[in-house]
Amino acid sequence: MKGSAHLAIGGATGLVTAMYLQTDPLSTASLIGIGAVAGLAPDLDVNGKLANRITIRKSGLFCFLLYVACC
Repeated sequence: MKGSAHLAIGGATGLVTAMYLQTDPLSTASLIGIGAVAGLAPDLDVNGKLANRITIRKSGLFCFLLYVACC
């Protein structure tokens, strides 16, 4: 499955949970968002594309820390 399918399934699960619990609109939106993000968890494997997109390269982090230390 693609990440978009996992995102949609997670969001739908959050919506079903909100409907079951009969929450207010803000809580419903929160549950949908949390479900969508949680649905992306299977895509965060070590060599996955999503994991490579959202993590910082080690060299970039090192340069940033060096810059902060020198200032």
